[in-house]
Amino acid sequence: MAERRQQRQQVILGAVAGLLALAAGLSYVLVQPTTLLLPILLLTVTLLPAVFWYFPRLSLYGILSAACLFEIFKQIEDGSGITDAVPFFWNINTMFEKCLGSNPHAVPINYFELVLIIFTSVILLRFATRHQTMIRCGSLFWPILVYLGFVALGWLNGMTTGGNFNEALQEVRAQLYFGVAYFLAVNAVRNEKHAAPLIWLTVLCIGFKACNYIWRHFTIFHGEIQEQGVGSHEEAFFFMAFVMLLATLSFSRLLPKLQMLMWALLPLIIFANLTTNRRTAYAAVTIALPILLLAAYQGFPKARRGVLSFIVVLAVVFPPYFLAFRNSTGALGGPARAIQSAIAPSQRDSDSDQYRNIENYDLMLTMRSTSTTQLIGYGYGKRFLTPGGNLDMIKDIYPWYNLLPHNQILWVWMRLGTLGFLAFWGMVCAILVYACRVIRYKESEAKRKAAPESNLYPRAVALYTLILVALLLVFGLLDLQLSNFRDMIFVAIWVGAMSGLTPNALSLNDPEKRRRRPGVHERPTRQPRRMR
Repeated sequence: MAERRQQRQQVILGAVAGLLALAAGLSYVLVQPTTLLLPILLLTVTLLPAVFWYFPRLSLYGILSAACLFEIFKQIEDGSGITDAVPFFWNINTMFEKCLGSNPHAVPINYFELVLIIFTSVILLRFATRHQTMIRCGSLFWPILVYLGFVALGWLNGMTTGGNFNEALQEVRAQLYFGVAYFLAVNAVRNEKHAAPLIWLTVLCIGFKACNYIWRHFTIFHGEIQEQGVGSHEEAFFFMAFVMLLATLSFSRLLPKLQMLMWALLPLIIFANLTTNRRTAYAAVTIALPILLLAAYQGFPKARRGVLSFIVVLAVVFPPYFLAFRNSTGALGGPARAIQSAIAPSQRDSDSDQYRNIENYDLMLTMRSTSTTQLIGYGYGKRFLTPGGNLDMIKDIYPWYNLLPHNQILWVWMRLGTLGFLAFWGMVCAILVYACRVIRYKESEAKRKAAPESNLYPRAVALYTLILVALLLVFGLLDLQLSNFRDMIFVAIWVGAMSGLTPNALSLNDPEKRRRRPGVHERPTRQPRRMR
């Protein structure tokens, strides 16, 4: 029976792959392309099903790598930026238009969504034929699902009140990707052997990206700091994520060989972050660093001396550095200059702050325009009201100035209303509380001695996830990152990995689990009464 079932599965898989290859081959012959676009699509629809069938976990690693490496939009028009010329997040119509000069006006999906459709089809086929696929939702599934439910309601609200379909789709994509990436990670990551490749891929991909940005800085822009940076704005988020991952691994004492590589890459990461010219990165680190130190002090007792030493060194070194470089125009003075801009902003920084204040005023005015919008939001796909000032001054470089604002915390409130805003913060708080519980979790003495690293991996992943969520919220508050595909996918994968490694972190009903948690004691068992 098992052999027949396996033969039937191979026949079905071969038939599906053959039909897809035939369809792709016919399109390749009929269109006669002069680029690699259709060969890439051909390989995608023929080889990916077989890869996902036998190695489904590779999809998670591939998506994480793509989120770290490939920009959403092309930054350098001639393609010399390398990673921004890879169309992983491009719309299929845009790919045809840029590569072949013709727009087929097909279904508005991008290449990443095509990969997700193929993966979902393969997993459903595996489940139908093998009946061995165990699907997990994780403890954070319901808070995320409730938030996504309000996102769906906001999309319907926008579509029924005059919203633009394509613009609404652009707004909600990152939110939906968050849920999909979480669900994929919570099912793929079940132990430390599955989590270690995520850490390695994060380091290698962001390290490569840093080298790419430094190369752009010197070869394309001739060593001059650009006002908008040498690439996409979200890259600063990934560079700060690298720094926080290094701190997390150092405090948890995991993967010492990888730490040596990360220390070697750290100067490149710092310099590459300076080429992005984003003040938000330093604001995010300023907020995330105290959270990291406090959580590491609580969750890793062996790291407490290192935490205190770092605080002392920072208190001694940073004030002289700030005083010396706060007015510097060089790359080395970037962090000090960013803090100085918050205290005494320059004319450019003052204009930027004034623009954002006007933007915030317009967002709140739009949200409060009617009682309905206050409750369920303005809806997606509609340009928000702009009575506060001349926001259109940047429309030439950013045409979505009144669709996707800088402050995307208020953007969530404006689009989803007060109910959806509460659901958003409920999801965020659920993730933060879950991470804190995992960080404080302690295995029994016997298990800790038998497998010392098995106790460190979940807590290290939880600490990193906690910091990533803090970084994402700050970047979302100041720099458009809650609607960014890459940031949301990256953070969701780590949230799912945390939940997958610790599926029962919120359970306190088991007396054995209660005994292992600090500050929670086992209830005394009631003695049975004796019969008289």
